[in-house]
Amino acid sequence: APLMQPIIGIGLGISMGNGRLLEIGTGSVFRGVLVGLGLSMLVGFLTPEAEITGQLDARGQPQMLDLMIALASGAAGAYATCRKGVADTVAGVAIAVALVPPLATVGIGLALAEWPLALGAALLLATNFVAIATASALMFLWVGFKPEPGRFGTQGPFVRGVVMLAVLVAVVAVSLLAWNRAGESRFDRNLQTIVAEAVQGIDPDAEVREVTTRDRDGSVLFVDVSIDTLDPPALQNQRLTIQSVISRELERPVDLRLRAVTLREEEN
Repeated sequence: APLMQPIIGIGLGISMGNGRLLEIGTGSVFRGVLVGLGLSMLVGFLTPEAEITGQLDARGQPQMLDLMIALASGAAGAYATCRKGVADTVAGVAIAVALVPPLATVGIGLALAEWPLALGAALLLATNFVAIATASALMFLWVGFKPEPGRFGTQGPFVRGVVMLAVLVAVVAVSLLAWNRAGESRFDRNLQTIVAEAVQGIDPDAEVREVTTRDRDGSVLFVDVSIDTLDPPALQNQRLTIQSVISRELERPVDLRLRAVTLREEEN
């Protein structure tokens, strides 16, 4: 991951109050992002019929866990940089954080006009960038890299850098929470539509009252559905058919619990 060392360099520049190092690291990251974005967009333009794979889709759905992983990886990368005998672990840390794949996903998403994918991957890239820079700066401070007391021109970059990282961490964390909340809302609306179409494909007169889910992050999604219908037993007999339709549309295993009632039963 060629972007990782410049980002760690930014962390070192902040910890030491070295404005020159900050400029070099920021410039390297900026150029690297432009090159990666350009190449990935070119790949996307050359393959306009390409489908969004699971790997791409995963990088378009950042989670708070990504922030935690990136913080740990940034600290490990900084420690490996300043300690002899452990520098070889940087490659493993860089792979774990995966800075370039989200960048490539942004470019491909833009080229294919997959705006939610591009935006989600951009948020993941920003999360990794901010987390690595923050964790590396803290690690360098911990091992002894600090602004030299009394040296002119070091306190300003140090203070500005610390404030900037604190603000960016807060912005990224809030953005991740908002993104996840919006993603859950989109999923709920999509699931409501899928369930309604699956049920009404069997019983056009049926009306879906409520759809709830359990264990969304597990291997099997548990779906509870309440339905108003004129013939509850007949609809119950089609539970596996409805479950199969939902599973196919969501592209994941589903365990459906169906509660079909008549309007008369509901009123009683």
